[in-house]
Amino acid sequence: MEAAMVTGIVQAEGGRDPGHPKIARMIYDRLGPRTRLRPDTAVPYTRGLDTPEVSEKGAEVRSPRDTFFTPGLPPKTIANPGEQVLITALQPDQGDWFWFVTTNPEHRITKFTDKESEFVRYREELNIHLGKR
Repeated sequence: MEAAMVTGIVQAEGGRDPGHPKIARMIYDRLGPRTRLRPDTAVPYTRGLDTPEVSEKGAEVRSPRDTFFTPGLPPKTIANPGEQVLITALQPDQGDWFWFVTTNPEHRITKFTDKESEFVRYREELNIHLGKR
């Protein structure tokens, strides 16, 4: 069941297929009783929206499916994963990434890091591509 939830997040987060194993690894590494996964894609799912734009404040919707507020995986999958993503969740890459951002959704460019400062910089890149800066 855990793999199904992970694949849903990997599918929803998108990026390019080569990035999927890294996203899966990051999710597995963040699973824990006190760790919040915080993928932006879970918020529109929880709120019934279809947009990648999520703010920290707007993310807190106080729902079991809200991975900004509730630790662990959501109770149901947030997307219908394809076959390749299912395989990815069962065979994630090895690495120490803790954050990732799809910095250019149009071209599906996703960047990974283990440094919070780089994560902040990648979020700024996303905001530029979304026309928010």
